[in-house]
Amino acid sequence: AETHHLAFEEDSRLELALEALAFGRRLYGENDPATVSALSAVASSYHMLGRLEEAKRSFGEIHRRRLHSLGESHPLTVGALSNIGVADHWLGNFEEALQSYERCQAIGTAALGEKHPQVLRCQGLRGLVLETIGRYAEAAEVLAEHVELSTVVMGPEHPTTLRSRHSLADAYRGVGQYDLAERTFLAVLADRRQALGSLHIETLQTEMKLARLYRITGRYEEAEPLISHALAQETEQFGFEHPTTLVAAQEQADLYLAAGRLSEADALFRRVLAARERALGEGHPELQNTLLGLARIDIAARRDSEARAHLQRALRLAEGAPEFQSSKQAQLLALLVEVSERLGDPLAAAGYRRNLEGLKENGPDPGP
Repeated sequence: AETHHLAFEEDSRLELALEALAFGRRLYGENDPATVSALSAVASSYHMLGRLEEAKRSFGEIHRRRLHSLGESHPLTVGALSNIGVADHWLGNFEEALQSYERCQAIGTAALGEKHPQVLRCQGLRGLVLETIGRYAEAAEVLAEHVELSTVVMGPEHPTTLRSRHSLADAYRGVGQYDLAERTFLAVLADRRQALGSLHIETLQTEMKLARLYRITGRYEEAEPLISHALAQETEQFGFEHPTTLVAAQEQADLYLAAGRLSEADALFRRVLAARERALGEGHPELQNTLLGLARIDIAARRDSEARAHLQRALRLAEGAPEFQSSKQAQLLALLVEVSERLGDPLAAAGYRRNLEGLKENGPDPGP
């Protein structure tokens, strides 16, 4: 099963892992380490296949069993707790994920020390979720410390160190330090290609994030080959509806929009929206980005009613997950003011303007 995992053959891995799990249950019982190890492979397969609710349930069961048999401070129990956070992170339950990461780091540090690999993993994941939800300054602080510790313990090119260097580059991008972000991304990309290969999912994610940086800074021709390669390879390896692939597809559509290729952007945004609704559910926070892209195209085409419908739906998602990229609400409200005025609805425009002014007083400025 693990050989299939290394070859990116997750369906075959899951089939064998389930067979191993059945053997373990029959021969040794539910709580035997061999059985729990097989369940871990099953849970990881569910995660890699994008079957996130099943992954979370399995990770939760693993944590309960290891808590009972090993205690909360054992490295395997700490690792199981961090995996619950990973599932919540992908499901869009960002506060729950952050709580799991903070708890596993605190428990692990007290029992194992800050340099234990499992504790370092918890810290790196905590930095990653902070970066994901747009708390970039906090993320940069956590990730810089993690990179320093992980470099000492595991080396600068270890996958764990590379993950945090990658996330740190994106945190630099989030706070507007674009030159530093580019240098960091380029170094990580070179190291990941060398250590993991050009087709590894984490190498492809760095290509995608570097493409995003180039899009934001108007370097569309440099962004295009990076995001096209990442999207094509992730689609081939995981399928279009895998959460990771959909992030890359969103970035490709955002690039089309920025470059004025509106028909291509519109078609891809609609495909991403339908796929995200099927794969993640209609309430996942990341749908905001897709709906915002569709609204911008509608505005450019003077389809103001359609634009307002997309923006209102995105705003409901933003209000339901205020921890996720809080600056997005300001962008949505500003556009709702614009389209409401163009639709001859000054009352609605005034309401959105009041909400926008309240955000500006109490929250961050809109980001890219």
